[in-house]
Amino acid sequence: MDEHIVKDLLGFPLDSQEAAMLENSIRRCAEHTVAAIRHEQIEPQSAMAYHIFARACKVMYRIGAAMQLKRMHYQLEKVQLN
Repeated sequence: MDEHIVKDLLGFPLDSQEAAMLENSIRRCAEHTVAAIRHEQIEPQSAMAYHIFARACKVMYRIGAAMQLKRMHYQLEKVQLN
């Protein structure tokens, strides 16, 4: 799935520097997430573990979306309503 996203959706060749940087950033985020979850010493296969996993997936998805928006040079601009 990762190779499909990098190659087909983002358009990076798999051996490119951009793909390597993206992989490195996502790997560091995932490692930090796993370390934080392990630090909490949550009982495996519990309801709390499921909720933490689901929340982590949601956050990682948002991080990926934010990275893509930044790559596309999107900027948040305040809109004035009259």
